[in-house]
Amino acid sequence: MSWVELSSSFKPGIPRVKVKARKRKSAAPSPGKNRRRFYGFTLYILVLAGAVAAIRRVLLTTQYFEVTSIEISNLQTFSEEDILEISGLEPGENIFRVNPAIYRDRLLAETNIEDAAVFRIFPDTLRVNILERQPRARVRYGRYYTIDGWGVVLRGEKERGAENLPLISGPRLSVSDGRLHPAGEVADCLTLLRELDARDLTLALEITEIAISRSGVMDIKTASGHEVRISRDNMIEQLEHLRALLPHLAGERDRRAAVDLRYYPNVPVRYR
Repeated sequence: MSWVELSSSFKPGIPRVKVKARKRKSAAPSPGKNRRRFYGFTLYILVLAGAVAAIRRVLLTTQYFEVTSIEISNLQTFSEEDILEISGLEPGENIFRVNPAIYRDRLLAETNIEDAAVFRIFPDTLRVNILERQPRARVRYGRYYTIDGWGVVLRGEKERGAENLPLISGPRLSVSDGRLHPAGEVADCLTLLRELDARDLTLALEITEIAISRSGVMDIKTASGHEVRISRDNMIEQLEHLRALLPHLAGERDRRAAVDLRYYPNVPVRYR
């Protein structure tokens, strides 16, 4: 009889370790396959470039895209012939060769033009919009100059008929480089003119002159002989008080009033 010996000691099992499977390396493409890919891509690029060149050649040479009409709007003192001469625009040019920025710069080089825009309207039309500068006041510096609302000195046709515009005067005013100087004082005066226009006070008062003092105070003179003094500070509030006084001043045709708006709301009014 055989005996089986049983052991009382426990032997733990060996823990299992997961081993990641190694990725199989793909076989490197053969040199011949790489060359075929390169030649195919090169051929694709060449065909695409050829198609683009052919389309471009058709667009730039076909008569369908030649400019046949040039539309010009918002003219006042300029004629269509003037604008064509200044800009250099002319019919017959291919519309794709027209660079609107170049023609716009040529128009803006003209002093009496404030802004301009050139648009291409396919297939054969160019549209030009002009914004002309408007005479706003005069200034005397050796002679009389006409300026627009930004202090730019106007020329030619824009100077004619400016006798009824307000005259800007002051001890420091001068004209150089086509503009009225000094910039700060001129800007204050032109801002005053714009605010007067916005409140319909320019025509109501029949303003004939705005005198700028060295301290920045501006004296407004009217055709009726009234004088209104205003400072650059709190200009809007001062003009609102002037509007409230307007009916009273309009009724004083026989007496000349001197109004000092710098001390609002207590505005002194003196009569001479």
